[in-house]
Amino acid sequence: MENGRGLVWYRLRGLGLTCLCSLVFFIGAYLNNQKNEEVSTAVNGQRQPLYQVRTEERKVALTFDTTGGNRCIQEILDTLAGCGVKATFFVTGEWAGSYPEELKRITEGGHDIGCFGQKYVDMTEFTKQEIKETLQISAETVRELTGHEVRLFRAPYGKYSNEQIETAELLGYTVIGWSIDSEDWKNYGMDSVIGKVTQSEHLENGAVIRMHGDAEDTVQSLEAVISGLREMGYEPVSLTELAAF
Repeated sequence: MENGRGLVWYRLRGLGLTCLCSLVFFIGAYLNNQKNEEVSTAVNGQRQPLYQVRTEERKVALTFDTTGGNRCIQEILDTLAGCGVKATFFVTGEWAGSYPEELKRITEGGHDIGCFGQKYVDMTEFTKQEIKETLQISAETVRELTGHEVRLFRAPYGKYSNEQIETAELLGYTVIGWSIDSEDWKNYGMDSVIGKVTQSEHLENGAVIRMHGDAEDTVQSLEAVISGLREMGYEPVSLTELAAF
């Protein structure tokens, strides 16, 4: 009888160890898959966009707000290509329709396309239906011109409402802010742009850097910004390379 009980106990112990090992394996696999994950919050009930990505990799996302013209786009794309960098460009539906060739060059270069909606206007007072319509119209414009689906949304002026974020997410978008603003749009000069990025207190793994696709200071400073980031051990990449959106 005792031998029977002992045999049962040993079998149960073996089964328990097997289950424990399996559990440890799956937890480890899960954590490994979560090494690049979204960091978003709510403040006093206000939903927040994704400002950075939690990752152990020394990578940062390079993004360009592109709404005001096309005079700088080719030079920016040439610099990115020369440096071997992929980035993310946020455009309006109006910009995409006005500059289809430039839009195609962006996608042909392997860069991400995100949207602001059809126009670059404050949408914090928009209804959910108005938000839905402007996102769908701009995404359809990009799709018709390039064949690419838009899955990233950034609010004009960085002004967000709960309605914007909730509606965008229901439509399948990831809502993107930024953690570092190069302030290239202020026309303070290339040294200012380089310093704002490479000396930012928010420069860390997974940071999202905001630049502009229509600013002269961006053209002048971009190569130095990329070089500076690399010297500090950071590799600039597109948002989809930084995280699986």
